Amino acid sequence: MKDLPDDHADGGPELLDVLAPDGTVIGTADREEIHQLGHWHRTFHCLAVRTGPPARVILQRRHRSSAFPLLIDLTGSGHLTAGEQPVDGVRELEEESGIVADPDHLVPLGVHYLVDDGPDCLNREQIHVFLYPTNVPLSDLRPADDEVHGLLEVPVEELLALLDPDRPTAAGVEAVEIPVGGSPRAVTVTMDDLVPDNRGYFIKVLIMAHRLAHGLTPLAV
Repeated sequence: MKDLPDDHADGGPELLDVLAPDGTVIGTADREEIHQLGHWHRTFHCLAVRTGPPARVILQRRHRSSAFPLLIDLTGSGHLTAGEQPVDGVRELEEESGIVADPDHLVPLGVHYLVDDGPDCLNREQIHVFLYPTNVPLSDLRPADDEVHGLLEVPVEELLALLDPDRPTAAGVEAVEIPVGGSPRAVTVTMDDLVPDNRGYFIKVLIMAHRLAHGLTPLAV
């Protein structure tokens, strides 16, 4: 689910905090080393939610040059660099969705631990998960065209039905998508359109989005 290591625009290495399992910062390392050695590190996930029922969320279709090109993912996500706090991840939300978020309005859901090792990458993330309530129309959002392919507004209940293994008849979800620089279009979201991930995690975040849209608390993953 995560992007491969990269460097800053100035050519220098991207430094991340190295964490103990309890979240204590125990050092720093560049992103490539973090993934080579499997150090715990912080990332930011955020799902933008409409503020009233029926619950709807904003998802991104990933850029064609990113990992999992053109698949559908959370509104904004990314690594937190050395010294950053979890709420500093709002920069990712702005870049990937065009939502200029007030950190004070983030709704924290807690920390999700992810171990996602592959043949070329040892990935151990402590993901700080947030919801962000917004009613800015999809057509008014201007994500960076080198960050995402487009944005979608998707009803939560139908998306949960799609993810429910006990409801195999749920073949797809009708949604609205606006490609970057394009016009709104109706699309059908299927399981094959979603970034491969821990389905249980995505379901929990969507349930919390549904609760937020209906004014219910507490919220946690």
